[in-house]
Amino acid sequence: MLTPEFDFSFICPRHRQWIEGSPEVAGPFWRSGFEQAQRLMAAQDWLNAWRHAGCAYETAQLMVRDASCCDRGWLRRHSASAAQMSMVAKVLQLNGHSSTTVH
Repeated sequence: MLTPEFDFSFICPRHRQWIEGSPEVAGPFWRSGFEQAQRLMAAQDWLNAWRHAGCAYETAQLMVRDASCCDRGWLRRHSASAAQMSMVAKVLQLNGHSSTTVH
């Protein structure tokens, strides 16, 4: 079963470095991924929703792990992203996708 705890990487190394080097860009980057995933979920485009939700989740995870950036806002974003990933994963699983076919 797919869960919010996974070993996938959704953010490319260049963007990861950009986010880690300039934490102020993380908020807009997270919002873009989260909102795009919501739109794709509404359109039932589950694989692309998974990818965008993954970017949002991974961005929040980076900020939560950085003690200088971690605050309640990032904890809320992390929780919201984990819930979003879980919803998309359940739909993908119901549609016959495994953890090896969604990334």
